[in-house]
Amino acid sequence: MLYNNTISALFIFTLLLLLASCKKNWQEKFSGFDSDAWKVDKNGCKSIRLGTDSSFMNLYRAHLIGLSDNELRILLGKPERIQLFERGQSFYYYYFQPGKQCDSLAYNNYGAAYEIRINSLDLVSEVSKKFF
Repeated sequence: MLYNNTISALFIFTLLLLLASCKKNWQEKFSGFDSDAWKVDKNGCKSIRLGTDSSFMNLYRAHLIGLSDNELRILLGKPERIQLFERGQSFYYYYFQPGKQCDSLAYNNYGAAYEIRINSLDLVSEVSKKFF
């Protein structure tokens, strides 16, 4: 009986060690991304995000796929808009272009945003641009 418990404990420990080693440090993939500047530009009203638009989509888009909801919020901050979808999915919107969301009468339309789909497992499954 003690032998079986030892084998079970060793198996669980090995499994946990294996799972922990498979998870790469996701933050290394975003070493060139200025997360603090992104978070300061709430709703894209200061146009800081607009300056990083092409590099964000080209360099980091693929790395966002598979991030957890929590990791995404650490990287980009709280989304400016959340749309709930069917089967536990949701869409997060991060504006990168100034527009009506800036509480300004100077704009007729809302600015463009990144639309990030969060699947039912709370993982990023899709990243695209959305023009309102």
